[in-house]
Amino acid sequence: MQFRIVDDECSVTGTQGTIIVEGADIEVVGSTAVKQEVLKKATAMGLSRPGISGQGGAYPVDAETGKEVTDMSNGVPGGCQYRNDFQVSSGL
Repeated sequence: MQFRIVDDECSVTGTQGTIIVEGADIEVVGSTAVKQEVLKKATAMGLSRPGISGQGGAYPVDAETGKEVTDMSNGVPGGCQYRNDFQVSSGL
């Protein structure tokens, strides 16, 4: 299972943040292993006892540019990756 955290697009402000994950398929970017890594990243970015408060769901991106694929009238183009945006927040 291969995935990566898209470091340059992750952000934390105050007690909330967004961690973006990219992988080869939809199942990977929503997996339990990914969620564990999201929580580790949130901790590393300064959130205390973080939890996942939401996720946007998987969406395709161009593997070369990282831009979201919006024209899927003929299906998802070959060579795409998938991303999932996780909203995280600090625990009490």
